[in-house]
Amino acid sequence: MDKKIKTTSDLLEEISDLKPLDTDNDPVFISDYTKGKIVEDILKIMDEKGITKTELSNRIGKSRQYVSRVLNEKVNFTIDTLSLFSCALGCFLSVKISDREKNTENRSDPCNTVKFPDNIHENLPGKSCLPNLEEL
Repeated sequence: MDKKIKTTSDLLEEISDLKPLDTDNDPVFISDYTKGKIVEDILKIMDEKGITKTELSNRIGKSRQYVSRVLNEKVNFTIDTLSLFSCALGCFLSVKISDREKNTENRSDPCNTVKFPDNIHENLPGKSCLPNLEEL
């Protein structure tokens, strides 16, 4: 069998017919990208604060294997999971959905976040990590 060797012109013609990916409308891409960014944030905070996976697992009352699965993006994140991790790390959590047509410049608005007290980890595990509004 003779295989035709494609020239650069042939390849350029083939790829010119391809449509670019519409990542803004691809739920799988958005989910995977968001998980990656969240894990990146968690790992950065853990590094900055010197928190190990073992310590984090103790703070959230889950196994070290569970923490590893979350950090390796092997499990789906729920708001509950993200809240648990953010409280255990002494951080705030901001989740926002915004209209692309109205908010093209800034997809994250820090004015819509809740700042938790520094001692929030004392409430874990098993207790509410919501701050007492009278103390804020």
